[in-house]
Amino acid sequence: MSLSQRQHRYWRSNLRLTFALACIWLLVTFGLSYFAGAMAHIVWFGWPLPFYIAAQGALMVYLVIVWYYARAMTALDDEYGCLDAAATAVTANATAGMNGGAANAAASDSR
Repeated sequence: MSLSQRQHRYWRSNLRLTFALACIWLLVTFGLSYFAGAMAHIVWFGWPLPFYIAAQGALMVYLVIVWYYARAMTALDDEYGCLDAAATAVTANATAGMNGGAANAAASDSR
């Protein structure tokens, strides 16, 4: 099965986003931990900076990564006209309930 140019662009954008966010995760997780000893003399709110990074800072960065990924993928899906299968099923079921099942039959014929 070959993919269209549009699907290749979508997949390449998806991989580029995933790779960039994985690099940020790797830097936060291992890069800052590697240099923790060198940063131990820096004090932030009364605690050594490496402690703060491990206890609070890294967790906030992880949350931002997850939030950004969800937002960026939603925008990417909208740009390329992709719709999540779960969203399609929910929409089809809601429409079928309003139309007595006619929309569900039409949706299964188009697949």
